[in-house]
Amino acid sequence: MHIVVNGEPRECQEGISVSAFIASLSLKPETLVVELNGEILDSSSWKNAPLRENDMLELLQFVGGG
Repeated sequence: MHIVVNGEPRECQEGISVSAFIASLSLKPETLVVELNGEILDSSSWKNAPLRENDMLELLQFVGGG
C-alpha cells in the first residue's frame, strides 16, 4: 500500500496502525507528534488509527539540546 510520510512516498502493510508503523521505523513514540491527513492525532488513538491507501502522515520528532 502507498502512503506519504513527511513528503516522501512509502510502502506499508495495508491496515497497519499508526502505532505499529511508528514501531516499524524504530522511532520513540514519546518524542513524536503525529499528523494524519492534516489532523493531529492524540497518542492514545494511534493503536486504533489504521493507515489507508494514499494517506499523508507527518511525523514530527522533538529533539532536546542545549
